[in-house]
Amino acid sequence: MAALSLAVGGGAWAEPCGGLKLGSGTVETAPLVPAAALTEADAACAKAVAAAFKGVGGLCSITVAVRMADAARSGGGGLAAAKAWSAALAAEGIPAARVFPVAPLLPAGEAPSVRFAFTESRPARPVAAVLTGLGDVKSGAKEEALQPAPVGTRLAPSDHVQTGAGAAARIAVADGSALVVKDGTPLRLGNVELNAQLKRSVRVDLVRGKMDVVASKGGEGSLFEVGTPLGLAGVRGASFRRR
Repeated sequence: MAALSLAVGGGAWAEPCGGLKLGSGTVETAPLVPAAALTEADAACAKAVAAAFKGVGGLCSITVAVRMADAARSGGGGLAAAKAWSAALAAEGIPAARVFPVAPLLPAGEAPSVRFAFTESRPARPVAAVLTGLGDVKSGAKEEALQPAPVGTRLAPSDHVQTGAGAAARIAVADGSALVVKDGTPLRLGNVELNAQLKRSVRVDLVRGKMDVVASKGGEGSLFEVGTPLGLAGVRGASFRRR
């Protein structure tokens, strides 16, 4: 998970947020004094912040934290301001269910501020890639929502691959092995693990159809398995063919 912090505190702006810089896990803006009612400048800043969040792949949640002096916070001013910013983000297209307003304590010596933090899901590490393809080759995380898979398409654990009639594909696996998928063949990649001693563990599930496996030489105790409706088959030697 990654966290992004956006600190906002007061002043006049030549552009939304006084300029918005998206760095590695952070957004830098001009300071802004939090208040329960957003100004025009606040609304423009919220629009810019929302646009930044929309560019984050796999956005899971956003926390809007407003820190105010105890007197304002105890009267509900901090939470009211956090909710106002949350509503402004929702108005710009951020799903309201993913935005959580909070009003934490203001540390001694710190100026009142608004902070935005978010979490995102990281995509699974690719374990294979389409090396060559002929005809209708598709892949995806969900079998019912496959997309065209041109040469270079990266595949993650549990991804599905489907070749159409007359199609074929060669898939390069991270351990150096290759899968030669014949026409009309659906399969699912399992985990692909390889440690420093070259001991590998690879699993591929073949639903139906035809596939050749050209297995690389692994270290002692290596395992390359192909699951089929009839059971589990281990790849022995350099090649395996399932018809």
